Amino acid sequence: MSCQACHRARTSPHKGGAYRIGCPYCMARLIASARPVKRLQEGHIAACQRQLGDEWTRLWPRVQQLLRDNRLVEEADV
Repeated sequence: MSCQACHRARTSPHKGGAYRIGCPYCMARLIASARPVKRLQEGHIAACQRQLGDEWTRLWPRVQQLLRDNRLVEEADV
């Protein structure tokens, strides 16, 4: 099932908006939205890390890969 925030990002003409901490695509989109302000990106990363605790170490490599691939929205369920 697709993340609701990713669904909104995929279907809405407005590019800002909702992010679900815990969804790797949402976290990648949140971090990317802060470009080119590095301090803001670092703040988003720190907030995600605080909120997710131990789960962060599992999700962070996936978020990094999505950022490298510029895949910022989860694909629609088919």
